[in-house]
Amino acid sequence: MTGSLRVFLIAVLALLTPVAAAQTSDPDPFSIFAPQPLPTQAEPEPEPEPALTRPAGLHLDAEAYNAYRATRTRDALVTRWRVEQFDLGGTRLGAQTQSLVLGDRYVHDREDGTSTVYDFATGRILSFTADGVLNRPIAAHVHRQMDTFNRFTAGGTRDEIAGPGGAVFERFWIESAMGIRINPAILQPRQLESGRMEAPRTPDGPAVFSWTPSEDGNAVQSDLLRRWMRHTLPIHQDVLDPMAGASTLPASFEFLVFSPSSPDGRRERWTLQESTPVERGFAWTDQPRAPVSAYAPSAEAMSAILETGIEAAQTASEAPGEADFLDRAQALSQAGDLNGRYLTLIHAANHFGTCTPGEAASQVCAATSSTLASGLGNRAFESLASAVNGGLSNADGLIEALAPYAERGDTAGAGAHLLRAQAFAVKGPSFDLDALDAFARAAELDPYAPLTYWHAGRFAASRGDIETAWLLFDIAQSLNAETANTALRDTAALVTRLRAISPDYFAPDADG
Repeated sequence: MTGSLRVFLIAVLALLTPVAAAQTSDPDPFSIFAPQPLPTQAEPEPEPEPALTRPAGLHLDAEAYNAYRATRTRDALVTRWRVEQFDLGGTRLGAQTQSLVLGDRYVHDREDGTSTVYDFATGRILSFTADGVLNRPIAAHVHRQMDTFNRFTAGGTRDEIAGPGGAVFERFWIESAMGIRINPAILQPRQLESGRMEAPRTPDGPAVFSWTPSEDGNAVQSDLLRRWMRHTLPIHQDVLDPMAGASTLPASFEFLVFSPSSPDGRRERWTLQESTPVERGFAWTDQPRAPVSAYAPSAEAMSAILETGIEAAQTASEAPGEADFLDRAQALSQAGDLNGRYLTLIHAANHFGTCTPGEAASQVCAATSSTLASGLGNRAFESLASAVNGGLSNADGLIEALAPYAERGDTAGAGAHLLRAQAFAVKGPSFDLDALDAFARAAELDPYAPLTYWHAGRFAASRGDIETAWLLFDIAQSLNAETANTALRDTAALVTRLRAISPDYFAPDADG
């Protein structure tokens, strides 16, 4: 594996480290906890500052989603394809028909009773089910593909991958299936007299992909089709590159597949049978949002966190402001509850950001400083403040120090639970249920803190629950608090890096 890709993958995973102070003995350099490149590797190039755009998240209903995407045109192209599979001897293995609607920055895929929209305008995948519409980010799909690729190839170190029954596959075919590649594939493109384009890997070798242009469609629709192909068909992304810029749809295309389900290889041929221009609005009209249960969260507590977060995102304008935290802190101070006041003000950072030395202090930061000063000499307060200040370098100490506050039902309790959740997460998988329960309780007591969902999402990603992680990232970015920008910045940076290894999964840069 090249050093640059190794550094790149580590940098991607590092964005998902649960907390900055996390400590772990995990020796895997591709661990979600690995915060820095390996010492022997060069530092990655700095990324440009990404644009901050709130997602069209799973809390939106059809009306809100359509308002977000702001359809530009009702012009669409309804296409119908004949799909055939053949073994390498030419014997047909099967055939079916597939319908694709190429619309305003989306592809609507309808096959065998399923209905899925790949919406490149919003970066979402919408799945229409009996329960309602599932709304997932494209980035979650790409992250999962990257994770699977990394696992099969041992971080890109294997050139061959063993499959079931003793079959062995070149890494090229895993890259084709996952849409993730280490180095550009070497191809020998050629054009036949018939006008058909072929892409073999050697001058005299068989074409791994070929296509014949048609007179149907236009360049925009051709680009949409190519991006949909990246999501759904096992075709190497470099093999699809020659299609970029095509002014029409292919009349037919064909590709070669080697996979665990086809260890002896097969060819798949798509032939355009119909192409009909229509006027059609966006596919999501009045169907309800799917419930959280339809997303199949990994645990009951995770379902509770998502439910709480969705409701908070829908009522984000009701989030507390600095004045609310100051009033709560003042009330606790008057009641003689100095530790409760401290935890309340510390938790405010999960709404408004941490207090930075040297910068003009906000009222919350000033109140936090005065609370620390007033607690000097108070043994119970100093013990709590010392444990919080030590962070996750002493997770056991932090959990023990916060235990007396775990039964509180106020903002101080929310802060205590969120700190405990991160400490349990650092201690490892045997404490996962404790971490989940603490995250859920923190969200219940204060549903509007973006960093509760951001940390819970990074925890989910660290445990391989990538799909749930991105739903939590959705919520963190959709709340009405300053720290939502932290989630927006870090998520945008991660998407930028995922786009770099699989650009065709996303909309063109110009479209966001």
